[in-house]
Amino acid sequence: MPEKRAQIILEVAQVIGNQLEMSELLGSLNEALTPIIHFDAIAIVILKGETVTSYWAHVDGVSHQRGESDESFLNRYASSIKDDPPPMQIPVSHHPISEIMKSGEPYIAPDLESDRRFDSDEPLFNARFRSYIDLPLMKQGQLIGTIKFLSREKGSHTAVQMRLLLDIANIVAIAVSNALAYEEIKSLKEQLLLENRVLQEDIVQRSIYEEIVGSSGSLQKVLAAIEKVAQTDSTVLITGE
Repeated sequence: MPEKRAQIILEVAQVIGNQLEMSELLGSLNEALTPIIHFDAIAIVILKGETVTSYWAHVDGVSHQRGESDESFLNRYASSIKDDPPPMQIPVSHHPISEIMKSGEPYIAPDLESDRRFDSDEPLFNARFRSYIDLPLMKQGQLIGTIKFLSREKGSHTAVQMRLLLDIANIVAIAVSNALAYEEIKSLKEQLLLENRVLQEDIVQRSIYEEIVGSSGSLQKVLAAIEKVAQTDSTVLITGE
């Protein structure tokens, strides 16, 4: 068992090193775990203030489409089993992460049929899952989210299996941190490009107006009108002496 555990941890580290998309990473992770413990789905949520947001998910037998968002994927899965789409954001107090924040330990729901402690458990039960293990994702001692391993069967896990999942959660936390950092950088880059484009357009407009001599109220009204229609294909007729 120790050798198999070390092998799985190595496989997970290699998967992360290959820089796969997070949905692909979760699928490969589940495949690596199967020889020791089988799960039907894996999901990651990110802590944002007083809410948790669903970011990535993998469900056995349901492939991701290229460029598909997590929300679209989960909605498509829900539709396939004739279920309502799951909520993408949940208050912290309605999610197991609230218990994890208190205890610092994983939260285990071994039987959703008899015990659904949190509001977030109901959609999971409706989606035909019957147990799960929720583990903390930590970055430099700070909780950034959780990784949830779900099963369609009632759960009973050994201490050895739990240690393995904790080790894997620590490795996955690195990949999650990197993915979030990349997402933030990408967003800032897009914002910078947009601001730069707006600034360039403003400079062009100002350079055009600077060639027009005059500061009367009538001329300023004309310039204002030009500015309004400058971004359209409208034909404008300017008359006057």
